[in-house]
Amino acid sequence: MTDTRSHVLVVDDDPVNLHLLVHFMQMEGYAVDSARTGAAALAWLQDFRPDMILLDINIPEMDGFEICQRLKADARNRDIPVVFLSGLHDTFDKVKAFEMGGVDYITKPFQMDEVRVRIETHLRMAKMKAALEQANAKLREEEKQREMLIHLIVHDMRTPLFGIVGMADLVSLNPDVQRDSETRDYVTIVQESARSLVNLISDMLDVYKQDCGSILVHPDDAVFSDMVTESTRLLGGLSRRRHFDVHQPEVVVRVRCDKGLTIRVLVNLLANAFRFTREGTRVTLSAVVEEPFLKVRVEDEGEGISSADQDRLFSKFGQLESKQKGVRYSTGLGLVFCRMVVEAQGGSIGVVSAPGNGSTFWLTLPLAPAVQ
Repeated sequence: MTDTRSHVLVVDDDPVNLHLLVHFMQMEGYAVDSARTGAAALAWLQDFRPDMILLDINIPEMDGFEICQRLKADARNRDIPVVFLSGLHDTFDKVKAFEMGGVDYITKPFQMDEVRVRIETHLRMAKMKAALEQANAKLREEEKQREMLIHLIVHDMRTPLFGIVGMADLVSLNPDVQRDSETRDYVTIVQESARSLVNLISDMLDVYKQDCGSILVHPDDAVFSDMVTESTRLLGGLSRRRHFDVHQPEVVVRVRCDKGLTIRVLVNLLANAFRFTREGTRVTLSAVVEEPFLKVRVEDEGEGISSADQDRLFSKFGQLESKQKGVRYSTGLGLVFCRMVVEAQGGSIGVVSAPGNGSTFWLTLPLAPAVQ
């Protein structure tokens, strides 16, 4: 039959005190073991794990502080609550006792009612802590399983979406579609929507990889103007519904980054600017050299973002509220992905905005070393 009693180890070199505590605790219904030296206590702890340790301070050869420090250095024992025992007139460094990992102390001569209450309190707290840790571990495992399932589903969604993108591209090349402006616009909407879904899925998969510690960023030298051209191409007709200006340095600027991932960052920021502003407004992408970085800005003439919303922008599933339309638009994982990539490359990212004054998202990219 399993012994369900709480198990306490008493460590004291004084046989009178040791006998008193052991007898009292046995009468209280605890399972009790004892040791008279630090070496004996540490040896006993190699094979057994008590629910609590009552530890005298003044033990010859190895005092209570050293014993506590050693057992807390062992991962198997560091969560065991330690209550120090000290004579009323002994020199007792209370601060050091807590720094060594003790949870409480009891002074001699013992007041048995006090001993009972302190032991019960700390055993109850230890059990609550263990139950909480067990519940958290279960929640983490369940969350991990949910994320794995979502990852598999999202991964499988890409194949049919690529088919939709490919078919829409083929339809757009049909001469009849080319001649009919209305049909051409409809096909363009399908293309943009499908590509947006593909980008969203890619962002989700990459953020999942980051959480699992497996995302890889491969920095290399890249011409920034080439990345802007490719980002604009990927945006398709979305950019044509706004006044889109690009201001770059007149000289060729090379940056050190993962070109493919950084293009996706630019597409994310520009797509948000286009979606969160009215047709006919202006979106501007600009870049200036601020050694040792290239600072890139994406500015829009939208409604702006409140301070409260700015704090959530780069968090998972952060949301923006559109006062004009009275609904909430999720930025999803797009900005989380942007922050992840930019910071992994040694840069930084942020936003400057105020309600009614538009928004400026900015990021820095390390400049590539000058060619000798």
